[in-house]
Amino acid sequence: ARVWTAPKQPVERARAVVLVHGLQVHPLRSSKVTKPELRPWQQPKSILVSTLAKDADVFAFSYGQTTTVDEVARAPGLRDAVANLRKAGYKELVLVGHSAGGVLVRVFAEENPTAGVAKAISVAAPFDGAKVATYGIGYPKVQAPFVKSLAPDARIAPSAVEGSPAVRARIATGAVKSASPSSR
Repeated sequence: ARVWTAPKQPVERARAVVLVHGLQVHPLRSSKVTKPELRPWQQPKSILVSTLAKDADVFAFSYGQTTTVDEVARAPGLRDAVANLRKAGYKELVLVGHSAGGVLVRVFAEENPTAGVAKAISVAAPFDGAKVATYGIGYPKVQAPFVKSLAPDARIAPSAVEGSPAVRARIATGAVKSASPSSR
């Protein structure tokens, strides 16, 4: 694995965007599941990166998929990457996650409110779970914990998330407004 280090010169832009991919199934090559692998849209010459790079420095975060999506969000990898970007001088950190990556950035932002993430953007994220994750076929056994963590019974519905300790603490401090019917 490659470790990102902060640039020696000060950053020129205030905003850093971190792109986080979703599920990548490798049914025939289970060894690929264990290794972080960037998706084509995360590559430096992709249209997305080229477009975002007009207004921000763009980075990509990739991860192995042998544990649950929640455990990936709680592991040191993303936390260290965000901390290194802050140390590099970025004032605004934006996490953009696609599919399971959207779930990952949401969990990370909710559980790390002081990490310095200004925005967590989720695109096509299965917050209520994905029924296809319950089928139990089409992926290697080593990837089962990750896939099963995206099943409906493993995901917390967005309306129920305020029950999590991290969100309750942020509601108590006024950092997040409650979405419960009694507060409307």
